[in-house]
Parts: sequence; C-alpha cells; structure tokens
Amino acid sequence: MIYFLYTMASMNLFLSLLFLIRKLLDKQLSPIYYGKFWNLAGLTLLFSIPNPLIIGLRDLFFYRIQDIVSNKANSTPLQLGKTERIIENVQTGWMNDNAIPASDALNKFIFIVLFIWTIGAIVALVRSLYTYIQFRKLLRTANLLVDDRVDKQLKSAMKRLGYQRDRLVLMQSAEIDSPATFGVFCPAILLPDHFIDTASEEQLFFILMHELVHQKNKDSLQNYLLMVLMILNWFNPVTYLIAKQARQDREISCDQSVMRFLNEEDVFFYGSTLLDCASQNDHSYVLSFSAKKNDLSKRIEFISSFQSSSPKKFATKFTLISVLVVCLFLIVPQARTEEKDQFSSTNKSIEQKSDPIFDTEKNNSLVIYDESKNRYLTYNPAGGHSRYSPDSTYKIWSALFALEEKKIDRTNNQRSWDGTSYPYDSWNQDQDLKMALTNSTNWYFQQVDSELGKGKLKEHFHSINYGNMNLLGGIDNYWLESSLKISPFEQVELLRKLFNGELNYAAENMAFVKESIYIQSQLSYTLYGKTGTGNSVSASTGWFIGAIETGSGNYYFSCHLQGEKATGTAAAKKTLAILRELEIY
Repeated sequence: MIYFLYTMASMNLFLSLLFLIRKLLDKQLSPIYYGKFWNLAGLTLLFSIPNPLIIGLRDLFFYRIQDIVSNKANSTPLQLGKTERIIENVQTGWMNDNAIPASDALNKFIFIVLFIWTIGAIVALVRSLYTYIQFRKLLRTANLLVDDRVDKQLKSAMKRLGYQRDRLVLMQSAEIDSPATFGVFCPAILLPDHFIDTASEEQLFFILMHELVHQKNKDSLQNYLLMVLMILNWFNPVTYLIAKQARQDREISCDQSVMRFLNEEDVFFYGSTLLDCASQNDHSYVLSFSAKKNDLSKRIEFISSFQSSSPKKFATKFTLISVLVVCLFLIVPQARTEEKDQFSSTNKSIEQKSDPIFDTEKNNSLVIYDESKNRYLTYNPAGGHSRYSPDSTYKIWSALFALEEKKIDRTNNQRSWDGTSYPYDSWNQDQDLKMALTNSTNWYFQQVDSELGKGKLKEHFHSINYGNMNLLGGIDNYWLESSLKISPFEQVELLRKLFNGELNYAAENMAFVKESIYIQSQLSYTLYGKTGTGNSVSASTGWFIGAIETGSGNYYFSCHLQGEKATGTAAAKKTLAILRELEIY
C-alpha cells in the first residue's frame, strides 16, 4: 500500500514539474512542438513499473557511494581492544521481549487514503465510461460519407502532407457541430451534415488537412493517455490544467503543421475557415477542428503571426527541452518494491538448509553467513529476501548515527529518565547506551532520533543502504511494525560491513557499537547480538541478529520469526540451537 502511495506521489510531482516547464519555457518552445511536448507525459506511467536500472543508478550515486570512496583506514576488521570494554565477560538480561504494542495509525491512515482514492477513481472512470457510451451512440447515428467532392479533397490533402492512411474512414453526423477526428488503429474523420452541404472545396481541403495532421501526430493516442492520467490523478488540479493546456497546444501545433504546406494567401483562408467552423464538440474522445472562444482567439493569434522558417532550429530546442524533462524524470524519486530486497549474493555460494519452523511458515527465516568460506546457510531463502519491520534491531544503527553526529559519545552516553511510567521496570530509570540496547529501551532511542531529526536520519539510512529506507511512519515509530523494513539477508550484510569496518563511519564509533551488543565470550567464540520484538494488530514478530567470532572465522546471522508466539527470545533460542547443531556456538 505504501508503494502505491509513493508511486502516486512521484507521478503527481513529475506532472507538476512538467506543467511548470511548459509554462516557463513557453517562448523557447516553437508552437509546432506544443502538442508533441505533452507526449512526454507518458513517462508518468513508468513510475508504476519497478525500474531496476533507474533504482540501481540512484543507489550508486546516493546510497552506496561509500563503497567507492570508502575510508581505507576502516577496511580491516574492528578490534575490541580499540575501545574500552564496558561490560563483564558474560552479559545477562540481553534476552528479553520488551516491546510496546505497535500503533496501527499509519496503516489506518493509508487505508483511508486508498479508500478515498478508489472512490474518486471509480467516479472518474464511470464519468469517462458514460462519455464513451454517449460517443458510441453518436457513432451509431453517423453514416459513412460517400461524396466525390470530399474524396477528391481528401486525396489532395494526403498528397500535400505526404501521408497515406488506407484504413481511414470518413463519416458524417447531424449530432456534431464541428469537424473532428478520433481513433488510433482505425482512424475516422467526422464531418457535420450541414458543413458538407455548405463548405467550399478550399474549406474541405483545409479541414481534411487539419484532421489528417492530428492522425499523423497520433494526437488521439495522447488524448487517451491524458484521460487515463486524469482518472488516476483525479484529486490533482494540475492534471486537469494539463489536459486543458494539451488540448489547446495540440490544435495550435496542428495549425502550425498545416500552414507549413500553405502559401500566404492560403494561410489567410485557413484562418477564415477556422472562424467559420467556430463551434465546440462536447465529446472528450474526439479532437475537434474548432474550440471554445478563448482557445480559438489564441489559435487565430498564432495563425496571424505565422512565419514559415527552417524546422531544424526548433527541433534542436525541442530535443534539449525533452532531455531536460527526461532528466527530471530520473531525478524524481521512484517508489521501490518494498516486499523483497535487492540483495545480491554474487560470488557467494548459498546452501539451503531445512528445519520445521522455517519450512512451514513463509515469514520465518534464518540466514547465516560463513565469512571464511564465503557462503550462506539459509533456512527458507524466500523469507530471507522478504522485508519486515526491524523493530528493536534498528537500535544498533540509531546508536551509530547518534555517535557519528555527536548526540552521544563513548564516555558520555547516559540519558535521564523523564519519570514517565513504562510497563517494564528496566525502562523506568536512567540509561546509558549499553543498558538501553540490553533493555531495548524505546524512549532512549526515540530521544536521540528526535534530536537527529528525520532529515538526518534519512541521510544515514541511505548512506548504509538500510532496507527500504522508508521513514513515513513518523519519528517515534517508523521502525516499530511500521514503514521501515529490512530483510534478513540485508541485516546480515550490514552486520558484516559493521564488523569489518566497511561503512563510511568513524572506526571508533563502529567499534563502540560492536562492543555495545556484546553478549558473552568462551574459549572458542565471542557472541554479539540484538533481539527485537514487535506486536502488531495482525501478528507478533521476533528478531535475533548478530555475529559469532571464532578461531576459524566470523559468522553473521539474522533470524526472523512471525506468528502468534513469535518473540525476540524465541528467535534467539532457535538461532542459538541451530548454531549449536552446526557446531558454531
């Protein structure tokens, strides 16, 4: 649902920029290209299609730049000796399920927005269908036009334009007031009954040329495209302004194209023909020769000032403007498909393992990365690539960001409890970073997040390429069964980079965060980890992520459980049991 809202936001931002460019560059754009400019509105529909190439380019420049200009001093694994050990040899109390039920306000808000949009889109679609039904009724009353005089002028117009359309149909109807054209694959030209009887051969010639240019430019297709955009974006007044502007621009462009094939005297008679046919058709599915008085006066103004010139100069300008629009399209953020990660395991082998807990539930998964052998051991790989709210596991990164921005430091990271009564006694006291991580104290990290601000948080999440990087859920709750999501594979990769000093952060800050999630040491291993528990309306969630340093190499792991009894404790117990089976722990 959030993906859909982001897509709509991107579409409307691009349409607004497109309309602004049209207004700002009015003098730089030749009238003959006015109509063609709105073909660029078709780029809007590309926002609804996930584009890995565009997203990949954006990631390269904005999210993964540290991989290119990484701090070489941080390229070696972090050693705990670089920072003062702040805990005892065996840490207790780390396995807990301290979690406040997540608010469902964001999902309710999104549901209401989608419900309103759906109702509006249905109304807009019904109106469009009603107009189409009326248009089809009009066509049933129309007759095929068989007239030697009209056929002669049609052939002359085609010859003058160098345009041939064998399937073109001529029709006449008493239900329309002005000549019009419609159709893309089976085009037709509609002429009013009264006009056929009274029009001179010159007027027929000019009108048929005008309608043929519409067909040659595929203006009907552009008209249908804008109708679709109006249905999708019915709530945005800019969409209606674009449709109105495009309607006028198509006619001006068409006039300009016709006049290029006329001499000075014929241009005058062409303008006179336009005035003689001054009437507006009400059907949005046709392109009328004439228009409303305001639009008509604008067209007459362009006709009276028409000067034939070389099209090359104008073509170059239009090309440059088109390039500008395409660049804006690339800059406008494109919504990501948040359900699955973009993680690549290139050059790493994946060994699929089996366990009943992970085999029977699609949202349960465990990913273990064996660094020494450069391989993954995965339980339910599909679940490992699915993104979920990180819950309290995000606090590892909140701590790193706060250290980097000097909101806390390695010697002074205590926060005072404000006296608010929380459901867990361990929260109702002053906390330092280690205590806050061990107790999973929400208020501690909500404080530092608030001081950082959403803008700075977004910068940091982008810099480490953290999951979907979506903070729509609000500064206090974006990580708690809300908008921010990450997959087990992505969790493992970030931990690996943290432990190896591959992130573009100060080495001492990364070492301190690593030390802060230390759990216990034995002769053969050192265990680090962080649990996370989420309680949403639909299900409970449990995370356990971390690493084990052994004499034979490092292992990084991320376990995600979802279901009625899923908790961080359950995820930790299951992970450690499997690590013991694998003789790692």
